[in-house]
Amino acid sequence: TPETVSGDKLDMLFSTMPQSYVITDESTGEKIIPQELYLKSKVSGRGMTDGQVTMEHYIYLKLPKTLTEGNTYIVTFNGINVQTETVSFVADAKAMRSEAIHTNQVGHRPDDLSKLAYLSIWLGTGGNYTYQQDMKFHLIKDDTGDVVYTGDVQFTFDHAKPENFGGKGSNQTYTDVYTMDYSSVTAPGMYRLYIDNIGCSYPIEISDTAWDKAFTTVMKGFYHMRGSVDLGAPYSDFERPRDHHPDDGFKIYQSTCTLMDSGNGLNARGTDTGNFGNLLKGATDVLVPEAIGGYQDAGDWDRRIQHLEATIRMLDLLIDFPERLSTLTWNIPESDNDLPDIIDEAIFGVDFYKRLQTEDGGIRGGLEFSSHPSDGEPSWMDSQTGY
Repeated sequence: TPETVSGDKLDMLFSTMPQSYVITDESTGEKIIPQELYLKSKVSGRGMTDGQVTMEHYIYLKLPKTLTEGNTYIVTFNGINVQTETVSFVADAKAMRSEAIHTNQVGHRPDDLSKLAYLSIWLGTGGNYTYQQDMKFHLIKDDTGDVVYTGDVQFTFDHAKPENFGGKGSNQTYTDVYTMDYSSVTAPGMYRLYIDNIGCSYPIEISDTAWDKAFTTVMKGFYHMRGSVDLGAPYSDFERPRDHHPDDGFKIYQSTCTLMDSGNGLNARGTDTGNFGNLLKGATDVLVPEAIGGYQDAGDWDRRIQHLEATIRMLDLLIDFPERLSTLTWNIPESDNDLPDIIDEAIFGVDFYKRLQTEDGGIRGGLEFSSHPSDGEPSWMDSQTGY
């Protein structure tokens, strides 16, 4: 079903007033009023039916004193339309995750040459934040909190220094960046980075198989982009009916438009002003019922021969790492055969174009539709015409 926006918008008047927040030290009863308040907001979603956006707000409170490690504090929201008027927390840097500590969420192999994390935070209306010099960071065990490594926080990038990202010549981070290097740590385990009075990172895994989860998750994405087949159990919790299949009444026609002349191809002659003009001009009434399979991408349902780039990369990986990839599996329908999953996935991509091969040996450029998908139409209810 289309997404809608629920809940009320945050009252920006009261939520941006420092006096709307009172921090109470539960141990002493002392009440602390913020001296300054900074706001950072971003769009986090859009309602497809009403066009409204949901916002995510970060509010930073600058206090007149440092919180006491180990004490419990209660934050009271005065006049702000939040669901909970108070929230409590323990000032424990080893347990409180800080948005300012950025680590590799994939993890590391023990023999990875580089294991780095970064310290930086942009405060929105508060702008750049510069940390004090001579700071230390600690790598701790995730379960016990024991320190296994301590290193220096190194200043890396000045917020005022232009960078070349995107060719804009400006600093896209808008804040100072610091590096934390723990490359010498090779012992397998689950860790966190923490800095006194700042907080800690998400857990970091160091193991021989740390990269496997990210790799198999990406590869499982190809299963979820398969066209013309049912998706679901036992291979995925995500269910999707078979789409664009001739046995379900969906018709796919031959177009005389070549890949060279299509905006979705190379448009080598420059005659296609959009993605579909020449495709529709070349429409015929010749059915192509064998145009099933292939990979969909980019939120639409086309299967373009450019998608074979993914197949090439799969086979390149297999050539580079034959032993490792011959054993990795990610639960696809072909996992129980005698081929590595990465070959099965490559075959699925190639098979679509083999099926489309003409009697004279020509390879068709793929499957495209009469226009972009209509709003709210899933692939198995597509009202477009296929070519």
